[in-house]
Amino acid sequence: MKKYETQTTRWSRDPARRNSRGLLWGILWLVGLLLSGCGDSGPSGPSAPPDFRYEPDLGELQLTILNSQFFKVEIQSNSPAQVDWYVDGEKKRDGAGFNYFPSTVGVDTVRAEVRVDGYEDSREWLVRVLATEDSLPPEVAGITIEDADDPGEVLVRWLRVVNSPHPVSDYLVAASYQEPVSAANWDAAILLGTVPHAEGTLQYSGIYDLEDGRQVWVAVRARDELEQLSDITNVYDHLVSYPWTLGVQVHEVGGEPVSEVILRWEANGVSYQGNTPFNGFLEIGPFRSVDTVRFETRINNGAVLGDYYDFLNPAVSVDEGADLDVPLIPRHAIDDNCTVSTWGGEFLPYLLYLTTTEFTYALRPTQALWHWDHYPLNVYVPAALRDSDGLDLRQTALMGIQSWNTVMGEDYFEVVDTLEEADVFFEFEFLTGAYGKAELVLPAGRSNFPDSVIPELTRVIVNSEVETTQEFVQSTVMHELGHVLGIYSHAPSDCADAGYLMYSTPGSSPSGPNGGIHPDEQLVAKVIRYLPQGMDMSRYVLE
Repeated sequence: MKKYETQTTRWSRDPARRNSRGLLWGILWLVGLLLSGCGDSGPSGPSAPPDFRYEPDLGELQLTILNSQFFKVEIQSNSPAQVDWYVDGEKKRDGAGFNYFPSTVGVDTVRAEVRVDGYEDSREWLVRVLATEDSLPPEVAGITIEDADDPGEVLVRWLRVVNSPHPVSDYLVAASYQEPVSAANWDAAILLGTVPHAEGTLQYSGIYDLEDGRQVWVAVRARDELEQLSDITNVYDHLVSYPWTLGVQVHEVGGEPVSEVILRWEANGVSYQGNTPFNGFLEIGPFRSVDTVRFETRINNGAVLGDYYDFLNPAVSVDEGADLDVPLIPRHAIDDNCTVSTWGGEFLPYLLYLTTTEFTYALRPTQALWHWDHYPLNVYVPAALRDSDGLDLRQTALMGIQSWNTVMGEDYFEVVDTLEEADVFFEFEFLTGAYGKAELVLPAGRSNFPDSVIPELTRVIVNSEVETTQEFVQSTVMHELGHVLGIYSHAPSDCADAGYLMYSTPGSSPSGPNGGIHPDEQLVAKVIRYLPQGMDMSRYVLE
């Protein structure tokens, strides 16, 4: 050290040496200048990029709703860096580190964007957030499913969820046509709707459109503010209703359609009303397949009486057909000489009495009208003469048969040549205490006529030993044929002066102004013929 100082001291003090050494240093400087680019002062080459390191290293993470995750960036650079942190595209903070707390169950993206020394870099993590058993809302209780007011709609009800670890935000209603809805297949179910949770509301409900007539499974789940869903353990299924319509044809008994008849109907507790058009046909509905529909005519309103008796139809379901007939019975005043006080001169109670539909028999449905299932009826009449005076009984019976057809204006009976063809056959023999008798032969084993079955074969017996006029025998034949047609009862004694054929002793003459059949009785025969088989006569009302 000291030697170096001595030499240096001497060198600095000797001018000759100082000049030679200065020259040497000048040459060396010039050489260095040439080697460095001959005096060029441009920038040096680019520096190396910073080293960016991110934690955690995994690109996809899984957390539970109650956990958190710390993310950070390390940068090998002497310059300050700008780091911005984003969750699902929304900036949350800046700085080298970010502590992420999941706010909802589902999938989040966490992203870091870095800028330093003119360099930019970024990194994104996918975070799957799972619920924990302790954090889920309780299962929804009190779920019921029923048909709503319109076809294809269901009404779902449920009770509010209480004591949820986190506040409930809403309820999700979902359905499946393939299988019961569960937590496992929830994503494949059809989301029908959401209903917000509201403080103070104890029961919730929603009406939803579903596919007509399909079996469906429905589930309701509570969702809390963390978007956690309650569990599903119970299965609820329902058969969805489908629409149907009912066609009502209003017409006279055996006659023309009746227009402008008020028809009132009720389904699902709601009443409706409409008027029949010119053709008497009114289509009502649509109804739900679970509905029964009751309808009635409103022809009569208190003191204002129409031309027909009102008709009340009992409840009809979708399985009982799409179209129904409403045969209206004409409102008719019976003969003034028939003075039964309870009838009030009205045809309807008179009709019910003569056909026994206001009575109950052990073998007969209450108030059901029975008659033949075809017309005209084939009648066989054997040859017979009355012994006392040779009266041709067959010819007299044929006159009575023809009188029915003539008076009614259409064939009720047709004469056949053999017993095998007959629906009705005559016998002429002695009867004790009677001019004639009609009885059911087939179906066998019935004590009443027309009874609770459709007649197949009947017998008419005419007393051949009582000396009466041909006119009286003809009236007797016509009287018994009235029974065959379904006029079961005799007119009561209060009608003795009305001249009814169906009185206990025939009161009408075949040669009289009505051909032996009173207009009241003609209407009875027409109603029996043209009303549907087994019609419940209680459907008709006076007012």
